[in-house]
Amino acid sequence: IDTQVKIRGFRIELEEIEQVAMTYRTMTETAATVVDAPGGNLEEKFIALYFAAQRDVDLKLLREYLQEQLPDYMIPTYIKQLQKLPVTVSGKIDRTALPRPEVALTEEYVAPRTSLEKQLVEIFAEVLDVGVEIIGIDNNFFHLGGHSLRATVLTGKIHRDLNVKVPLATVFEKETVRHLAQFIEESDKSAYARLDPAEKREYYPA
Repeated sequence: IDTQVKIRGFRIELEEIEQVAMTYRTMTETAATVVDAPGGNLEEKFIALYFAAQRDVDLKLLREYLQEQLPDYMIPTYIKQLQKLPVTVSGKIDRTALPRPEVALTEEYVAPRTSLEKQLVEIFAEVLDVGVEIIGIDNNFFHLGGHSLRATVLTGKIHRDLNVKVPLATVFEKETVRHLAQFIEESDKSAYARLDPAEKREYYPA
């Protein structure tokens, strides 16, 4: 019960994530926990995975391994390697002492080159609730805190701002600004029709 959480409607056992991660190469310790959204939205939660290993681990390859072993809703949004996981006086992993994960500029950063890429970076930043300065055209939407619900919001905002319908499945296939921009450039325009909420009233006709 202590490690069972509910994320976006899915009931998740954090220990299952830890056990799968432990089977990857030279892992020595793993700890999965739940953290708040980076933008301060207390209603949205994410899974963070912390681990220690005998040598440096390529986080991209680790994420790909987890994606092969776990369903999408159990994939950690944040993954961080530590030299050693903090422990309590009784020797158990101290989850409260784990560092707060932050979305930060990476070595892979490539600045947007076209007006379309700049627009997509701004849309990514709006949906992910992070600064535009940390989103390069090759940064993966899902590695920056995206998930299926945010991907749905992303497609809606792209349609609103760029008049192009992007299928949800395409976001999972083309996870970066670079690849989405290529898809949008090759797509036909589709006018965005805004749907406004009905006026508030006590009763509505069925």
